[in-house]
Amino acid sequence: MPPPPPVPTVSTLSALLAGCASLSAAAALHARLLKSSRLFRPVFLANCLAVAYSRLGAAPSAVSVLCHAPEANVFSRNILLGVMLKSRYLLAARRLFDEMPNRDAITYNSMMSGYIDGGRADEALSLVRTMLEAGVKPSGFTFSIVLSAVRIARYGLQVHTAAVRHCFAHQNSIVGNALINMYRRVGLMEHAVQVGNTIEGRDVAASKQISKIMLRT
Repeated sequence: MPPPPPVPTVSTLSALLAGCASLSAAAALHARLLKSSRLFRPVFLANCLAVAYSRLGAAPSAVSVLCHAPEANVFSRNILLGVMLKSRYLLAARRLFDEMPNRDAITYNSMMSGYIDGGRADEALSLVRTMLEAGVKPSGFTFSIVLSAVRIARYGLQVHTAAVRHCFAHQNSIVGNALINMYRRVGLMEHAVQVGNTIEGRDVAASKQISKIMLRT
């Protein structure tokens, strides 16, 4: 009698889910996971499955997986939040956000991006204050998101100050480029040039922006 086929490892299954190119392939792996409660127990695999469904355009399936996931964690809820925002379920996403027992920078970044994509920049900017008051450390991506929403100079200066305080303004080229764009948008060209001149390891994008500003002034 031939030996039973080897049981796939969690890492093997996660790699297969990451490489799924069709919904049928994801559904087949989902069925395989459901047949083995031992395999499906790690919430990590539920997260991987939800990411695969979301990537393949099956948001309802992703939501269903995560809503029934055992021992859902902050990663699960962040994925679910991202799925809802991608599907433009802004109110449902905010309800989920408010109910989350733990939030990290990814949680706040996702919600802020959702507000900006939905044309609600004021809510995004307000969320920055909530984030800082909650003691959640912002990332460079946080500042790039917020700066894309700034349309008033004094708000831009406040965000710039916060970016300096968290050591992102001059050490992070993504934040530096976002600052240059913001200052150009609000008409503070001299500030844009100053930022460009102080970015460590200034990249090509920043150099081009500064060159354009200098040609116009």
